[in-house]
Amino acid sequence: MVIEIPLYLHLVWFYFWHYLTGWYWLFLFLILFWSPSARPYSFWKWWYWWRYQTRWQMPQTPKWIEIILPEDIVKPIEAMEIVFENMHKGFWEPAWFWEHWWKGKPHTFDFQLEITSNGGKIHFYLRTFLGYKIDVLKSAIYSQYPGVEMREVEDYSRAIPADIPNKSWDIMAGDFTLSKPDFYPIATYKNWEKEAEAAHGERRIDPMAGLIEAMSDLKPGEIIWFQIKPFPISGRYAKPYVEQAMKAKDQIAQRRAPQKPKSFFSSFIEAIDTLITGPKKKEEKGAGKIELEAPELRMTPREREICAAIERKVSKGLFLISSIRFVYIAKKEVYNYHRWRRILEFMGSFCESDMNEFQTIVHTFTKIINPPPLNLFDKRRLYVRKRRIIRLYQNRYEPKYPFSGDYKWGYFVLNSEELASVFHFPGRIMAPSPGIKRIDVKKAEAPPEVPME
Repeated sequence: MVIEIPLYLHLVWFYFWHYLTGWYWLFLFLILFWSPSARPYSFWKWWYWWRYQTRWQMPQTPKWIEIILPEDIVKPIEAMEIVFENMHKGFWEPAWFWEHWWKGKPHTFDFQLEITSNGGKIHFYLRTFLGYKIDVLKSAIYSQYPGVEMREVEDYSRAIPADIPNKSWDIMAGDFTLSKPDFYPIATYKNWEKEAEAAHGERRIDPMAGLIEAMSDLKPGEIIWFQIKPFPISGRYAKPYVEQAMKAKDQIAQRRAPQKPKSFFSSFIEAIDTLITGPKKKEEKGAGKIELEAPELRMTPREREICAAIERKVSKGLFLISSIRFVYIAKKEVYNYHRWRRILEFMGSFCESDMNEFQTIVHTFTKIINPPPLNLFDKRRLYVRKRRIIRLYQNRYEPKYPFSGDYKWGYFVLNSEELASVFHFPGRIMAPSPGIKRIDVKKAEAPPEVPME
């Protein structure tokens, strides 16, 4: 008996090693190639990123358009929501298998919404990575704002010195994300309209007026950039998010989540367990445990409002926000460290007390403070971080590029209503700042009786 044990172990090891050396490629295939969605750093992720960079991105020519506002805009913010709904349909373009994995074509295309101020002069820009999508942007905007003027311009971010920060210039920048999972909505323009109607009997209130005022106060030599980068998502790409939102709503409503169908493997294991141990007894509820009312009836009024808000969010066009970023650049003689707090106040306007709000990402904010001796390389780390965030902005990359992330890294979902609340065109009544570039003369078509030849 003593002699048979080592021999038995030797035979087990021999056959195991023989099997492994003969079939290692199968395990390697399963680890690297199978289920790319389950492993974010699998071979397929790197493969697509390479094809996207070399076959799809390099031949494209990004285009910028500047939007010059009319003398006044009387349309409500809801018009901008319709614009984003149209963009959602125009930019969602699922690729075929060959196009996606060989040509590197994505299933959806991003665009950038940007507001800039240089010395108090404010400009609105839209940027699209695909030149042929510029018509989608223009038609969506003209459908709701026919009085605006749009023209193609060069990239304004390339006009600054390439070596910032340096002896003459400094920078303060950061990215925003959500404080809670993104299925909890933020406050939108509909919340502000309700508050305004209750307080003053009118509907004119716009937190963007604070952002415009802050940008108008800049002195010569001060620059602020504000950028939003949304990706329209739909179909099976939005399905996991919608399922997560519905699951959270059911938890708030104290409702049992629907059971998922069992897999073949779990059903097989359960059948073997039943054959060995016998059928399990089901617990019978006593008369005292019978629920006499539905869980929804025990909800508080606020819980009902939260559930309704979650349902309303997923019912509209969804956008994956990969970046909401601000950059403050200034010459050192006029540099004002507290400028960024005005932007923080603007983002704080979207706080919904027990649902969601914006907050800065610690890993990308241009401030590093550590106690001794951990602060030995703080200055160097801060310098590298500032250079990196400038480079990310100029190339319109995400905070964690080339990797993806979750809402903690600035990747979160907003619907068209929330996106329109953060970015829209303010009217002169709500934002009377002279720094906004507007059309001086209202354009109109010539009368029909005027001869054209």
